[in-house]
Amino acid sequence: MAADIRERVSELPWVERVDVQLQDHFFDEEISGGVNCGKTFVETFPSLATDDLDELRATFRVKAFVARQERLIRSLLALGWMENAILELRIGDLPRLPSAARERPWPTAIWPS
Repeated sequence: MAADIRERVSELPWVERVDVQLQDHFFDEEISGGVNCGKTFVETFPSLATDDLDELRATFRVKAFVARQERLIRSLLALGWMENAILELRIGDLPRLPSAARERPWPTAIWPS
């Protein structure tokens, strides 16, 4: 994750240098040093690691997706959406979040009555 953060922040056009400093982790110095030198997980921990973290990254991405789904569903329920309307919802149906004025940008067919 630290390497992913470094990579994404480095992509910003105004960023000239990125130094990641992991804190409160029992390998924080090793991970920070490895990430900042561009080393892989295996290169950073040659005696502990047998493989890079691609599978673990994929697992974290799925968990993050599920967490976002849950937040979205809870938000829609809090706005009064019915469960059946949420189940029929498609990504293209999702509008931008309503403004502070709480306009009703959703089509009547999906907006809760």
